[in-house]
Amino acid sequence: MDPDLSSLTLDQLRLLVTVAEEGTFSGAARRLHRVQSAVSYGIANLERALGVELFDRTRRRPRLTAAGRGLLGDARQVLEATAHLASRAAAVSEGLELDVSVVADAIVPPRTLVELGRRFQGRFPTVSLHLHTDVLDAVIERVRSGEGIVGIAGLRGADAPALTRQFLGHIPLVAVAAAGHPLTQRPPPLTQAAVRPHV
Repeated sequence: MDPDLSSLTLDQLRLLVTVAEEGTFSGAARRLHRVQSAVSYGIANLERALGVELFDRTRRRPRLTAAGRGLLGDARQVLEATAHLASRAAAVSEGLELDVSVVADAIVPPRTLVELGRRFQGRFPTVSLHLHTDVLDAVIERVRSGEGIVGIAGLRGADAPALTRQFLGHIPLVAVAAAGHPLTQRPPPLTQAAVRPHV
């Protein structure tokens, strides 16, 4: 018999999960503040909709069948996805974005970006954060084009009109050269003029 999912409800999936967790129809009924017959009826309707027997009722306590064990995880996933959908819809109704794209210069330390993502998700768990990396002026251009709502970049492009700037901090840069490079033969300190002609 083919499943008829047109009559499937989230409530039936909650019944499946609750009966499986409580181990009895009466336990599920107590937890859900319902009468046992309503729980049994809901499970029977779910079994009809799916076209499979979910519980073996031949013993004193109902036991999940092989099909029931297999579909229990799917039921949990559907309920979790529905709860996530509800949370995101509530967040949008309160004025939050569903998605935020951030473009960061490749020079920003990965540790900083990971910490940024962790804090963002902690504060806005319903918002999907998309992180892109680029270099130099490309970060500013991606923000201007709308690809990113926020850009994390150095001072290049800092004079970009129509963009709001906020200082975030310093990134120390250490200049290095191979042992045989001509600059290693010059006595320190190196001046800008001395460094400028070299790659």
